[in-house]
Amino acid sequence: MTVADEGIVYQELFNVIRMYSGMDQHHQVKALDLIEQNYTPFNNLPMEETREVVEYIFSSNGFAIFVGGRPSLVGVSTIVTVAEWGGYKEWGTRLLLRVLRALIRQAEPGSSFYPSIDSIVDGMQSVTKGLQQLSWLGSYPDPTEDAYDYADEDSLADAAGHDAV
Repeated sequence: MTVADEGIVYQELFNVIRMYSGMDQHHQVKALDLIEQNYTPFNNLPMEETREVVEYIFSSNGFAIFVGGRPSLVGVSTIVTVAEWGGYKEWGTRLLLRVLRALIRQAEPGSSFYPSIDSIVDGMQSVTKGLQQLSWLGSYPDPTEDAYDYADEDSLADAAGHDAV
């Protein structure tokens, strides 16, 4: 297959993704799955338009997509994939935080759809992992990790309450 052929194939695929994004939730989840499986810097899926489709799908679902009473994990991984490959880490972080807020809203009494707390926690863990992948969380080193590298033997001995060897 030539580069031109690949461009046509990916344009056709993107047309299907765009069509699915305007349909019911089942098709929207399938669109997210197709994006996650096919979005790399080596193909010709349009970056900006793909990002817009992902954001549209999430916004049309109130930023929390539930399948079978559980948060859709494919959506979180799709956000991470598009953010990493497309160079949209800030966008991905903002969208994941909106997903996290939506999950919290769903856990509040009186929400229109009240899933199990376990499913909410699973969704939050998935979002947290996505944020870590985008280096939003965990980007700062543990301050205690290299403490012994910076301390001299006398101060360590004083802290331990005995003389240095």
